Amino acid sequence: SGSWIQKGIMYVGSQKSGSGGVVVRGGGFQPQTEVRIASAAGASGFLTVTNTTLILTNSSSTVYAGHSGSGTLDIIDSTMSFPAILYVANAAGATGSVHLVDSDVTNRTSLIVGNTAGSFGSIAQSGGRLTVTDYFRLPANGTGAYLANDAVFSGKWVTIAAYGTGSTAIGRVDLSGTQRVFRVSVSLAIGTQGVGSITNRVAQYAGGIDLVESTATLTVGGTGNIHIAFEEDPVELGMYWGLRWKGD
Repeated sequence: SGSWIQKGIMYVGSQKSGSGGVVVRGGGFQPQTEVRIASAAGASGFLTVTNTTLILTNSSSTVYAGHSGSGTLDIIDSTMSFPAILYVANAAGATGSVHLVDSDVTNRTSLIVGNTAGSFGSIAQSGGRLTVTDYFRLPANGTGAYLANDAVFSGKWVTIAAYGTGSTAIGRVDLSGTQRVFRVSVSLAIGTQGVGSITNRVAQYAGGIDLVESTATLTVGGTGNIHIAFEEDPVELGMYWGLRWKGD
């Protein structure tokens, strides 16, 4: 229930074939530099925080959930804020998983899922809010998935298999539940550099893909897809919507 300040790099699973796990329950946790979960190829590791205020304190506080191996980051009933990049599956061959449960997570720079070709990263969010104030790349060059249930996402520049110059990216967004919003304020691009899709499952209440500024841009490439799936009779839904664009 106290406060943990980590001054140097934190490794959780740092050697090939090695595994490690850290669980923080309550209090405060402040890594001041990098956190590398599964930093070596063949390593595995997990970091779980529950009922904790997790604050990364400076721009060098980069977090890797699956740096080169298989890494998992769990944020449960917690608040997380950091000014650096969060990588979910960084290197080729890496796998990364992030689980967000009823938490408020703010990433003040970029969130990159599946950074390199041959990497696989996923984010599963249940309840709460995820805010990315810079780039959300799903993926950069690998494979990435964002699965949200009864959750709110807010981002500026969002690319779903639409970053870089190659075509290896595979990205998928799935929105479900009665309270789901996927807000984008500057640009949303899907499938221009790979295979990208968003599925929005509309049920009970208004919500879904929300371009919150009239100046926001939407680009859907030849291998991009937006699927609006009404899971109830639209006549019964009232003020329903699946894709909303301010000013249009």
